[in-house]
Amino acid sequence: MKKNQKRSLQFEFWLALRYLFSKKPQSKFVMIVSAFSIGSVFIGVAALIIVLSLMNGFESEIRGRMMDAHAHINVYKYGRSGFDNWENVLANIENFSDDIIAVSPFIYNKSVISSRKENEGIMIRGIIPSYEKNVTQLMDKVISGAFFSDNWENASYTEHTNERIIPPIVLGSILANNISVIPGDTIIVYTISEKEGNFGGMTPKAKRFIVSGIFSSGLYEHDAMFGYMPLNIAGEYFGM
Repeated sequence: MKKNQKRSLQFEFWLALRYLFSKKPQSKFVMIVSAFSIGSVFIGVAALIIVLSLMNGFESEIRGRMMDAHAHINVYKYGRSGFDNWENVLANIENFSDDIIAVSPFIYNKSVISSRKENEGIMIRGIIPSYEKNVTQLMDKVISGAFFSDNWENASYTEHTNERIIPPIVLGSILANNISVIPGDTIIVYTISEKEGNFGGMTPKAKRFIVSGIFSSGLYEHDAMFGYMPLNIAGEYFGM
C-alpha cells in the first residue's frame, strides 16, 4: 500500500471515530441513526461473505462428486452403434495429448430392471474396472458387496448362463432401495432387441443378473438411475 493511500485511510478512520464517539453533546437521534447505519452495513457485508463462502463450498462439493462419478469428457460415435475397434480408438485418444491422463471404454444403454417386488428404469453402463478406476472414483463408492473383476471380460453371457453362473451388476443405492434388493439378490434386466418379432415389432429380451454390489456417489440422480455391468457382457446383451 502506498504512503498517501495509508494516510488517507487513517484520516477517514479518524473522521468516522470522531463523529461516532464525539465528546461533544449530540442528539440521541443522530447516535441511533449512526448505530443503525453501521450495524446494517456490518450485517450486510457479513451475510454476503457467508453466502458466497457457502455457495463456493457447495459448488466445489457438487463438482467433486460429479467428477468422481463421471469422466471429464465422453466420446460417442454418431448413431446407436458403438466403435468397431474400441481398442484402437482408445489408444488414439490416449495418445492425442499429454494432458489426457487416462481413458476408459464404456457401453451406455437404457433398460428396465425387475426384482420380485418392483420395476424401475435404469441406465446401464458396461465398463472394465481396471480402466474405470483410473478415470472415476466409482470403485471407492461401493457401500455394500463388491465390484466385479476384469475376469468377466473373457466371458460370454451364454456360456455362463449354461454353467448356471449369473453375471454381476452393481446398482446405485437409491435404485437398489427402490426395488428392494441387496447384494446376492437376482434381478431381471429387460431390453429391446433389434430383431423383429412375430408381429413386425421389436422383441424384448430378458436376462438374469446377480447384484454383486451397491454404490453411493452422493448424487441422487446417479444413485437412482445407474447400474454397472462388465463391458463384454453388456456388449453381448445389447448387441453392440
